[in-house]
Amino acid sequence: MDITVLIVNSLAVLVAVVGLIITSVQFKKTMEAQNRAISVSLFELRTEILASVESGKFAFNRTKAQFLFKRSISDKIEEYDTAIRECRRYKNLKDEFVSFIQSQRADETYEEATDFLEALQNYDAADPDSPDYQQLQEAIRRNSYTGKWMNGASPFEVESVDYVDVSEKEMAFSNKAEGLRKEIIEEMREFIETSIR
Repeated sequence: MDITVLIVNSLAVLVAVVGLIITSVQFKKTMEAQNRAISVSLFELRTEILASVESGKFAFNRTKAQFLFKRSISDKIEEYDTAIRECRRYKNLKDEFVSFIQSQRADETYEEATDFLEALQNYDAADPDSPDYQQLQEAIRRNSYTGKWMNGASPFEVESVDYVDVSEKEMAFSNKAEGLRKEIIEEMREFIETSIR
């Protein structure tokens, strides 16, 4: 009798384990179907954000994007925003530098300031592969100015600024932002595609 009870109990446990496995598999399939349905319902919102990134406008709510995409995409969007802010800051610093030079034309340094402004224009229009480019860069670098710059690292601290370094930093942040934009597009496309499979 003890062996019969043991066999019956063992069969009952085996049936319960098989039942649990079947229930677990069904639950997993149900959850996958629900996740797919949720992703399909979010498809339009996600593709709107993707279109905004593809156009280069980035005109979407960042918090909304955090909830619609995975963390790595949100982190790259944040990194992109930082790169764009820095690019704009350096562009504004460059404009501020040019304005400062233009203001010097009112003094007795009119000709010197005018020549320097012309050198800046030539530098902006110059081909980096040209043999004179390096010389032009060095001539412009020698004319750095120290002061408090509204668009500097800190508007309350004195710093030395030269046009070439500011231009190079602006370009570096612009290139970084563009590279991040391409990475974000690729990751968003992949995320959207895999979420609706």
